[in-house]
Amino acid sequence: MTAHSVHRRQLLLAGLSLPLLAAPMCGAWLAQQRPQQWLISAQGRQPETFGAVWSNQRGHAQQSQVGIRGHDVVQHPLRPDSVLMVARRPGRQLVEIDLTSGEVLQRVHCQAGLHLNGHACFSPDGRYLFTTESDMAAGHGRLIVRDGSDYRLLAQFNSHGIGPHELQFMPDGRTLAVANGGLLTHPDSGRTLLNPDTMRSSLSLINSHNGELLNDFRVAEPKASIRHLDVSQQGDISVALQMQRSASHHQRLAPLAALLPAGGQQLKVLGEPETLLWHCNDYMGSTRINNLSRIAGFTSPRGDIALFWHLDSGQLAGFHRLHDVCGLTVSLDQRQFILSSSSGHVRQLDAFTLQELPDSRMHLPGISWDNHLHAIQRQQASV
Repeated sequence: MTAHSVHRRQLLLAGLSLPLLAAPMCGAWLAQQRPQQWLISAQGRQPETFGAVWSNQRGHAQQSQVGIRGHDVVQHPLRPDSVLMVARRPGRQLVEIDLTSGEVLQRVHCQAGLHLNGHACFSPDGRYLFTTESDMAAGHGRLIVRDGSDYRLLAQFNSHGIGPHELQFMPDGRTLAVANGGLLTHPDSGRTLLNPDTMRSSLSLINSHNGELLNDFRVAEPKASIRHLDVSQQGDISVALQMQRSASHHQRLAPLAALLPAGGQQLKVLGEPETLLWHCNDYMGSTRINNLSRIAGFTSPRGDIALFWHLDSGQLAGFHRLHDVCGLTVSLDQRQFILSSSSGHVRQLDAFTLQELPDSRMHLPGISWDNHLHAIQRQQASV
């Protein structure tokens, strides 16, 4: 890419800010529609079942088998009845799925020499899609920018680290928070860590218009990989870590959760209580913040436990046991945390008391919810 083309694409990203116009809708049609909350996740244990699954609150589920294992799924803001599933690292496909029919609408492939790292996010106006990817030859992390409508490549930036994973926009709608996991891998060697002695993980804040590094944060434990994150409406960031024990020269317990307060200059690790952290077996799989209760949740599938801390005090708020729990989201009304497991179970907890709401339990036999769960809104016709 020439300097001229980079500059032009930066201007393109910075300059397009026209408002989206809603298409006119028939009032009678709208009257027959009502919004519903659905849960969606990648799913599957075997290649023949890999795809996505989505379910309403009554356990009515649909699924789409797409032939590749997904990691995260994001609802398309311009086409709300479709989602984009991102291949699990080191996959190379983005798959757009129609939620009404379950059909694959489009498959988008990485550029030659790059592979996906499992996550994507749209800009707040839906006009741009950002994915975290890795340069297989050089090992560098990349942020790839595509058109949000047709997925044309627009630009690519340095992620300012190795192995970038989850990314989300900050409340300003311009800054990206990126979890640079620090793990150098290559498709030829699977998920084997290739840089155990030099790995460096960071939480990076990056200008989405030009790729400029605005700030970067690390935890004291050099072998703790920052993999997943969430951003509150106020700009707090929760961070879930995975300890790379094979790269470490000690057996000390490592904190697996951290918080960056809005405007803060240092990650605050959540190291208490050690008894519960010991059960997490060096691994947190996802994190989500509830904006009403100001509580951040973290899941450990290896520990069969979800842990919750108060954002403002950093004190433990509670925990919940569920076998192989990893999926974690917040209900659309922010009143519940929702957990999912690989055995098809769903649990809902009150966002303030963290008490389970047993009447909302759900089990989908034969469904294996994958790592990440999302609550999305769909317009459903009245029946």
